[in-house]
Amino acid sequence: MILDFAGLRREGARLAEQDPFLIRNGSRKELVIHTPEQVKDFFQHDATAHVKPPGLNFGHYFERILGQSVGIASGNKWRAMRAHFNPEFSHAAATNLMTKFTKELKTWINELPWDPAVVAKDGDNFVVDAATACRILPFRLIAIACYGDMLTDKVFERLLSFNVVHEKLMGQAVFGKWTCSRIYGMLPTKAKKQMDKYEKEWRDFNIELVKKARETNTRCPAEKIYVGFESNPEVSEAEFLETIDEILFTNIDVTSAVLAFVLINLAANPAFQEKLRSEIRHEQATSAGQGLGSYFAKDNTLVHYAGQESVRMSPAAWFSLPECTAIPKTIGGYQIPAGTPVIIDWRRLNSKSDVWGDDGDRFRPERYADISPSQYRYSLLRFGIGPRKCLGKNMADVMTKLTIVTVLEGYRLSGVTGDVCLRKDRFTCTPQQLVQFTSLGKAGVPTEMD
Repeated sequence: MILDFAGLRREGARLAEQDPFLIRNGSRKELVIHTPEQVKDFFQHDATAHVKPPGLNFGHYFERILGQSVGIASGNKWRAMRAHFNPEFSHAAATNLMTKFTKELKTWINELPWDPAVVAKDGDNFVVDAATACRILPFRLIAIACYGDMLTDKVFERLLSFNVVHEKLMGQAVFGKWTCSRIYGMLPTKAKKQMDKYEKEWRDFNIELVKKARETNTRCPAEKIYVGFESNPEVSEAEFLETIDEILFTNIDVTSAVLAFVLINLAANPAFQEKLRSEIRHEQATSAGQGLGSYFAKDNTLVHYAGQESVRMSPAAWFSLPECTAIPKTIGGYQIPAGTPVIIDWRRLNSKSDVWGDDGDRFRPERYADISPSQYRYSLLRFGIGPRKCLGKNMADVMTKLTIVTVLEGYRLSGVTGDVCLRKDRFTCTPQQLVQFTSLGKAGVPTEMD
């Protein structure tokens, strides 16, 4: 299926100019906002009472996959679920995984030159599509965060097979002609049988892992989370299973696109890339063997600016997920009823706000040295703007920074000129762009491809 979200955004901007505008998602209308003033209007006074619409307005089939996940939950239910997941996805938990993540990244970068996706190779130098290069890496790292020492090669292969099925189910849920209907979902269709089979096998897989972790006293974050769900009557096993599903499968395209765009943006900006590489070398030389945890915790470094600026310039989704207003309010000068689903034009907000100046369409990470977070509070959508921040933000931050360090330690990135093409067969903003990796060699000097 060919998706034209870019065209939808352009048409909305053409017709409404600076005003909010309505689009249709199935049988529901959603309000699109795109300026910091409109975003502030939306979140003021009732942000903690916002709810997600059932199934995010995608209908019955989507509800069966993720309708009970923490990303869809609201209010006390959301708080109860997050209370059990938060400790395993906290800043401390992400920092503690840095050694394991680094080991996985070293393996990834060492094997990448021999990946079948490489389109050209000369010695240690190679060219590869950025999104393809980053496709499995974040999935592996997130799986480590979920399953810990229970993640054997056999378990990971099983997760990859689940992901193949999950992609098909999500395609049917989002783009299927009839799968939005609850009545259709009750019929003995092929789609229903596939969903029934997936739900049963996903439950069996996770419950068996939890059982084995207990029997062998093996560290497994999912098992720790499950303990809380077993003892708390406010949450259910289905909510646990669907949230693990959301963390692993639903976010894989988003996370891989984020990492791919980081590589692309660094490749397109060689001067900044060199400044960043110098900062990394300095931090490594002065860390006195203490690792990079304190470096990554800072929010005034080039590596932090690079990850933030890449998401600002190249968000992995066209629009935010819908949230409903809890009270009647005025947004952008228009009276909006309570219960109205609202989405944010991610790219337009992140690039067109006045706070970014005249070069909002340019990758310039150093801009954050001159502006405070309070100045761009309603102008930057990264891990969320309101009180519901993304559960995986700490893991994503560490993964992004470790990927940057691992790549720039060994390679100079180049080969990106002009606009980056985006695939039209993905729900996410997935780039289609080759990047050249030029080995720095043992002395840190690049060796050019012939």
